[in-house]
Amino acid sequence: MAEGVTRSRAIEGRFRPVARVPLDATVLQAARTMYECGTEAVAVTNEEGRVVGIFTAHDVIGVVGLGFGPEATTVAQWLCSPRECNNHVPRGEAWFG
Repeated sequence: MAEGVTRSRAIEGRFRPVARVPLDATVLQAARTMYECGTEAVAVTNEEGRVVGIFTAHDVIGVVGLGFGPEATTVAQWLCSPRECNNHVPRGEAWFG
């Protein structure tokens, strides 16, 4: 029993709520959320609160680097379709497509 309590205390405080933004959030809002939460990515949710994608700091760089305004561009405009793969796809290949 003491061991379980020790493990509980050991992981207590290591997990935090996932930073999330709605699909209609602007890139600027997403970047601000990342900054305030101390993370480099936010989960993107639909109207039902279901996670439909991830928006990252790398995506922010892409938006700004390509000249899109972060205050006028929504994360929905930037999300791409999620990729799926099975056990037979070699590691690393899932990133290319």
